[in-house]
Amino acid sequence: MTSDVGAFLRPILKRAQAGEHVEYERVGNTMQGSRRWLHGRIAPDLDVSGTVRGLYCTEYDIHDLKSTEQALAARERAAASFQRTTFPSRSSTWTRTAATSSSTRRSCG
Repeated sequence: MTSDVGAFLRPILKRAQAGEHVEYERVGNTMQGSRRWLHGRIAPDLDVSGTVRGLYCTEYDIHDLKSTEQALAARERAAASFQRTTFPSRSSTWTRTAATSSSTRRSCG
């Protein structure tokens, strides 16, 4: 385990050793050297009296899920930006309409 992974996991392991079920997400390196998102779970193995006698640890590759979430968030931001610049709010449309109507009445009166 590299020092950065150890530094990340140390407080998580401490919580699990205190009896807490812990979940986390992190970016890790594969055996081939690529970086992938991982989801981890650590659960304490408790004896009858509730004392922690070990830990169950699993990590799942969730890279495709995280990539999809990030792409969706980027599209939502782009759509919101497009909507703000293309479709003015009703209050600003009403203000412009009221101002136009008001100035039209003055010029015709």
